[in-house]
Amino acid sequence: MRFLKLTYILSFLLFFCVSHGQQISLSDTILNETKVLLRKEQSGFLMIHTQGFGAGYRTGRHLTGYKKRMFEIELTGMKHPKEVKIINPYFENSKSYVYGKENSFLLIRAGIGIQKIINSKPYWGGVELKYYYYGGLSLGLLNLFLNINPEEALTFQNH
Repeated sequence: MRFLKLTYILSFLLFFCVSHGQQISLSDTILNETKVLLRKEQSGFLMIHTQGFGAGYRTGRHLTGYKKRMFEIELTGMKHPKEVKIINPYFENSKSYVYGKENSFLLIRAGIGIQKIINSKPYWGGVELKYYYYGGLSLGLLNLFLNINPEEALTFQNH
């Protein structure tokens, strides 16, 4: 009987010690969180806008914990707002085209900038505030098209 009481008391104390060892205080996790600083950043992106489409690549390097230098290159296609695709009514199974289109415009942009973090996002959620400024060059390329009048195409086909 004495052995049984001693076993219960020891098992209770052992269970209490193990349970006590599993407690985590709030100050050890949330308030003293460890932050990891990644030195390099790379990203690519695709975009669609009202005048066309584009793709780009961005890379950056941290200068300090709250400041990083970014490099960016972007390739964007632009179309004129009055462009309308039509199908040639004189030929069956013809491909669509833009009537009166004289050229195609491609824009290449390259830039450098700085991003600064005003307020970083906490672990449990919230908002991160940043501001950034960029500067760079833009280069526009035109690809000229040959215009063919549908009436001229019919007279050329008949001869």
